Amino acid sequence: SYEQHFKDHDRIYRMYTKMEINGKEERFARTSPPIVIDLAHEQPEIEAVTRFVSPPEVEQNIVRHGDKVFYEKSGVLVDSSFFDVFPYELREGDLNTALDAPSTVVITETLNNKIFGDKSGMDELLIINSGRSTDTFRVTGIIKKTPTRSHVNADFYMTMNSRGWGRWIMSEHTWAWNNFMGSYLNLKPGAPAKDLEAKLP
Repeated sequence: SYEQHFKDHDRIYRMYTKMEINGKEERFARTSPPIVIDLAHEQPEIEAVTRFVSPPEVEQNIVRHGDKVFYEKSGVLVDSSFFDVFPYELREGDLNTALDAPSTVVITETLNNKIFGDKSGMDELLIINSGRSTDTFRVTGIIKKTPTRSHVNADFYMTMNSRGWGRWIMSEHTWAWNNFMGSYLNLKPGAPAKDLEAKLP
């Protein structure tokens, strides 16, 4: 009942990690940062990949605009390819490029109205503090409010191409630990998931 509103939702897959801990098999709906990125370069069945993560150990983000301060729980870091896999409908902005530039953020209509009232927040600057990470983000997109069910819904989406958490995540290159990323991929039309899965071991 989730993600049904996204185009080609039947081609979206989430990767998980399977571990054996003290003789017992454990599964986690997370992976280490580089895995899905590396697979995209190696496996021809994959059309697009992206990652999604709440800033680690951060219960709420502090969002500042001018002299206004807001406390927001639902903020995430995503790759610039996020909307290639999860094509939300934007009220303003370009879905294809909204998260390409460093330190950019896409916000929902709800958050836009909370911060800017009846005005558009496009190209406005927001200082976002996520625990040990602070950066100034330019608003490059506003997502239309829709009554849809999605486990990747958030109030704002910060590009991974930013200082702080984003820079640290982008620097991680080991597959062996730090399994905290939501990792997703789109298979090419007609590519069987079982064929790719058979190659993963």
